[in-house]
Amino acid sequence: MRSSLLALFLALAAATAQGTQTLTRDGVTTPGSLGAPAVGRPVGLVNDGSFEFGVCDWGSAWTCTTNVPSCGSWILDPLPFWGYPAYDGVHAAWLGGFCDGVPNSNSFCQDLTADSGWPAWLLDWAFMGWVNSSCGVVRITVDGEEVWQHTMQPMDHTVGTWRSASDLGGPVGFHTYYGEPFRLCFEWEACPDGVDNDNMLIDYVTIQYWIWDVATAASSFSVVKSLY
Repeated sequence: MRSSLLALFLALAAATAQGTQTLTRDGVTTPGSLGAPAVGRPVGLVNDGSFEFGVCDWGSAWTCTTNVPSCGSWILDPLPFWGYPAYDGVHAAWLGGFCDGVPNSNSFCQDLTADSGWPAWLLDWAFMGWVNSSCGVVRITVDGEEVWQHTMQPMDHTVGTWRSASDLGGPVGFHTYYGEPFRLCFEWEACPDGVDNDNMLIDYVTIQYWIWDVATAASSFSVVKSLY
């Protein structure tokens, strides 16, 4: 019964958002093809790192914020909107874009703890970008402090191809947070003119670590998911 209700909530949320959220002012997408999986040696997904536990406010481990809350969840199946599926599973998180003509500034946050036994803690993720004006800003904060940011560029227009965060200057290191709880946020700042806005899908947020420059073997998604 619980799984049936969750499926119903997900369907209703997707149906509610489908008519209002758009990539660009006219909602046009361009053809492309999925590329190779994002490179890296993940120890495992962060909690709900593939955004599969549910949409915002309905099961997701991520806390979602947006300046246009009436437009529903920004964790969704991107296929009806972007024309391409999520990198992993069904759902992805959508940063930027428009809703009812309003440029979307939003964030996805959760509380984590870095294992004290990890000598180097790195955050990596897959992304797909839609660039209208090269002015949207994506940043990562820890406990409210900015640790990484990137202003979208024409080369980040990767619609149809999922890329690794390394193409944006990532992954991001958290070497000073051994064994400490902290709040991790992906944040989006809309273009200041309010006319154009860029977009980014993020998915498959992973933890990586290295010991003596030797990367660990990748854990399978099925094994990682069974931990949560």
